[in-house]
Amino acid sequence: MLPVCSPSDANGDTKIFALASVTGLTEWVDYIPVQTASLVASEINRTSPTGFRQVNSLASDSGLAAWKDYVPVFVTTGRTTPWNTGPDGYIPMYAATGSLAAVNQPTFSNVLLLLAFDGDDQSTTVTDLSEDARVITVAGNAQHDTAQFKYGSSSLLLDDSGDWITIPQALQADLGYAVADNQMTLECFFRPDAGAPDATNVIFGGRGTTDGFSLYHLSTGVIHVSAYDGSTSLLQQASTGTLTAETWYHICLEQNGTSWKLYIDGTLDGDGTATGTPTVNASDAFSIGAGSEAAGRELGGHIDQVRFVQGENVYGGNFTPPTQAHPTS
Repeated sequence: MLPVCSPSDANGDTKIFALASVTGLTEWVDYIPVQTASLVASEINRTSPTGFRQVNSLASDSGLAAWKDYVPVFVTTGRTTPWNTGPDGYIPMYAATGSLAAVNQPTFSNVLLLLAFDGDDQSTTVTDLSEDARVITVAGNAQHDTAQFKYGSSSLLLDDSGDWITIPQALQADLGYAVADNQMTLECFFRPDAGAPDATNVIFGGRGTTDGFSLYHLSTGVIHVSAYDGSTSLLQQASTGTLTAETWYHICLEQNGTSWKLYIDGTLDGDGTATGTPTVNASDAFSIGAGSEAAGRELGGHIDQVRFVQGENVYGGNFTPPTQAHPTS
């Protein structure tokens, strides 16, 4: 993580100092690479009126401290996008020649489910912030908990005993379309509770007894995805890493054709190949915290920032997990 740098003047402008050479230095540790023809006090970034932060060049770094009084950069004309965004972890910035796209954000119309789980403590009203605004049904005493959350004001608390939420059948149909279209992303933040998990605990339940797919937290601590075509198991893929109780993790499942990838905190941790395309029964409701394929698989812990995206792999490789709530437009 890059240290926070202090502005060098009363105007709030961040100063940068060009390096003559990067020999012996490490990119993103010792300097930030940028692309600019001439390093001048212009429009790499501004604070106003356009909302960009202004970056000014320094004639000398005499008496100044790197990362405190200025950001050391290496100036090169070889980059096509200054301060790139993407799964490589570059910081998003803007140049006078044009703006860069926001990092790792899907087309919002492709977001078919978006649950921020923001609400009053113990509230049982869950709102879908996607354009579909689906009605969410709460079972047991699943509820908002303001004591734990990743972003926002609360998260969904599930106590491993009859608690889950379900989303109408229309979403299940959309899951089927997404899988058939060969590309989707399903993600959330998950914090397992302190109790030992049961053998199989459903995070996302998108399957019946022998069809669809589900994502589980197993008693061994791993994350596991299974997929079926109505009669045959097509995929059984577990993560290599395990989750520690009472710790927040970003969990992501991406499907691209027969490729199913599991990411934990942005790092690929399970890579499986399905032997076919799962069939999804539209008569089954999609669930979070339990599954319709078998009883007794309720999840224990907190869930936050659930997002399902059809037709896109939002990340497509190792990435930095979201550092704020998902956008709602």
